Amino acid sequence: SLYVNVFQTVEQYSDTLWVDVIAKIDSMAEQVNGFQALCKKLPKALHEWEAYQSLKKSIDNFIEVLPLLQQMSHKAMRGRHWTQIMEVCNTTINMDTETLKLESLLGMGLLDKAEEVEEICNASVKEQQIEAKLKQLGEDWQDTAFVFQNFKNRGPVMLKGAELQEIMEKLEDSQMTLVRWLQTGTALHSVRRCRRGL
Repeated sequence: SLYVNVFQTVEQYSDTLWVDVIAKIDSMAEQVNGFQALCKKLPKALHEWEAYQSLKKSIDNFIEVLPLLQQMSHKAMRGRHWTQIMEVCNTTINMDTETLKLESLLGMGLLDKAEEVEEICNASVKEQQIEAKLKQLGEDWQDTAFVFQNFKNRGPVMLKGAELQEIMEKLEDSQMTLVRWLQTGTALHSVRRCRRGL
């Protein structure tokens, strides 16, 4: 029956290691959406039954938490983001990839703090994008060559005029980019460290 099938499936999901959930999350969403469609097709006379309400609630809760789980499974999530989620949910879980199961995450009360968890996940993606851009910025500067010219009798102690103008423009562009990131408040520690280097 649908009732048994749903509860057995949710129990199997709960017992799945988080690293495996990450790989299966799309198929899980598809299966649970299928359960929801079947549940809606049940006769209206059953809608008042406690078993139907329990079934519907279980399906609805899982469907509601799935988008959060999908966001939490993003590769941008780092240890600091998981720590923030635990703080928001006022709970602690063991993040060991060999023992962490979906059951632990479902037990955190994610739905009660859905908005905050979503903000943390979104911030992790933005931070990852900024970190990639910062890495590129660092590589660009690492490849920048400073060409010196002779000044009177003192030897090569002055930057060449044409190259200096180009370097100054590049420096201003880089600083403007960093200031823009600082103003967004995302990845502040990385941006500040890079900006001090400029």
